[in-house]
Amino acid sequence: GGSMSPSTTVKCHGPQAPSGHAATADSVPVHPAGVIAPEEATDSTSSDSDLEKGPMSGSGLALMFNVLIGDLFHNFFDGVVIALAFRICGAGMGFVVTASTVVHELPQEISDFIILVEAGLPWRRAIGLNFLSSLSSFVGVLVQPPSHTVLR
Repeated sequence: GGSMSPSTTVKCHGPQAPSGHAATADSVPVHPAGVIAPEEATDSTSSDSDLEKGPMSGSGLALMFNVLIGDLFHNFFDGVVIALAFRICGAGMGFVVTASTVVHELPQEISDFIILVEAGLPWRRAIGLNFLSSLSSFVGVLVQPPSHTVLR
């Protein structure tokens, strides 16, 4: 969707355009706002299968690792905070902290998924890796500071 300006195009650099043909100044249409129109920039015969996806670019891999490693640490410390809330403040506050953590994680995990897919990861793999990184919150629950270091 969206109207395309016939004179607005992106010049592809390199020997091949996204469609596999020689790159020309009018080979990739661009939305007037400067965003490549996905439905027109991709080959309409390609499938979304994990097996048919090509390798990710170097910048896509770097972005994927940054998002997943950052999410892993983020979720680990969410688990630590949840466990400490139960331990220090009791079950009532523990459940409040757990619920607020779940509410804040939903949009963050959705945005991580979108970033992973836009970086070139197949959507099934993006969901799986995002899920695996979220399991670090359970590790955070299990890893607790010694009792004498926790304020009461």
